Amino acid sequence: MSKRRNLCLIILLVLSVTAMAEALTPDQVLVVVNENSPDSVTLGKAYARMRKIPKQNIVLVKTTTKYDVSRDNYNEQILQPITDALIKRKLALKIRCICLIWGIPVRVAGKM
Repeated sequence: MSKRRNLCLIILLVLSVTAMAEALTPDQVLVVVNENSPDSVTLGKAYARMRKIPKQNIVLVKTTTKYDVSRDNYNEQILQPITDALIKRKLALKIRCICLIWGIPVRVAGKM
């Protein structure tokens, strides 16, 4: 009986800690939009407007609209613009979530 009681206490503790966690605020979200995809731009604008994401927290990248991207293109066309924006806009310590909008490749190819 005590094992079951301890398990219940642990579950309640986890649930209470989770409930106390703060929700993300709009200034903690970085939105990444693919300029080469009209759908990505439309969805990104709508998402940012609905969530009241500051304009400085929107990063526009130009990359393929395909599901996969090469490692080199990922580094140059996606990773670098995000990194530059975080540094230049002084967002690195504020951002807790990066939201990739539809149209951003979701799989990066390995090195050959």
